[in-house]
Amino acid sequence: MSVEYGEIKKIDVEGYTRKIFNISNLVLNSELEGESRIISGNSFLYFINDWQYGHVLQDVVGHYEFLKQYVPDLQLLILSGNEGDYKSKNFFTRNPVIDNIIESYPDCIFVNDRDKILIENIYCLFTIFMAPIRDVIETNDSIHGDEDPDFHYQVWAAKTIAKKFGPKEPVKPTRKIYISRSMADPIYENKSLAYYKKIRVLENSKLLEDYLESLGYEIVLNENLNIEEQAKLYQSATHVITINGTGAYNTIFCNPGTTIIFLEIHTVFWWFFDYLTQKVTSNVVKRIPKIQQPDDGKGHPIVVEQLIACLKEYEDIL
Repeated sequence: MSVEYGEIKKIDVEGYTRKIFNISNLVLNSELEGESRIISGNSFLYFINDWQYGHVLQDVVGHYEFLKQYVPDLQLLILSGNEGDYKSKNFFTRNPVIDNIIESYPDCIFVNDRDKILIENIYCLFTIFMAPIRDVIETNDSIHGDEDPDFHYQVWAAKTIAKKFGPKEPVKPTRKIYISRSMADPIYENKSLAYYKKIRVLENSKLLEDYLESLGYEIVLNENLNIEEQAKLYQSATHVITINGTGAYNTIFCNPGTTIIFLEIHTVFWWFFDYLTQKVTSNVVKRIPKIQQPDDGKGHPIVVEQLIACLKEYEDIL
């Protein structure tokens, strides 16, 4: 997708330590002939193919809600094709979580990713998922620079998501749950995703599930649940064990006092969801295993037998 734009600048805002980016006259698919569809006003653009669960919530919903403090008339644009196209797609763009977001923002505007579109004003922070806007900012050294991630925003967004989508009535925690990836893992059999398979898929995971079931854990899935249903699931748990990845973001919905363990299945893969969970719930997340790997600059996958052996050292809290 080709991109052209007018002016790009940073805006100082009271109460926020970094800048908000404003991009004027952003044209998507600028190589196409003919007139552009014009989106007037102030907009926040969501690329619906950015489907990873934690990013959709933290960097789309949280991002949008944060910006509305400073740009009250901000409208949500969903770049996917028209609404009919969205409803006919599946998996990557068709899932209950995105349905939930659309239901929460009934005034959102669908824009077709195959059309030439001129957006008068876009507002955004510099966060993980912003392509192709991210590319525009990264190529402007005087605009971007080497700033550290702003955890003030990240914590604010996580607390906002927990409040917005968490159960309206308290849920009594009574369950021990392991979040299975059995529905998600087959995606990575695609040859083009071979690298991601190496860092995200735990081979022979049934061994781990059998071990945890012997300790009284339920094997549960996030898929096919909307955000509120997932939030209720996590709030119902006294214990949560999950592979560290975007699905682990849901631990922001846990009650204080929940035992939470993130399983690290690759030594180069890391998210900051344990940090967000501690800030939102006061729960300290245990990340295991702590296995020494060769110092060769390469990541090394953890095998399931190593995970089980490490978990056995924690059986007193499992």
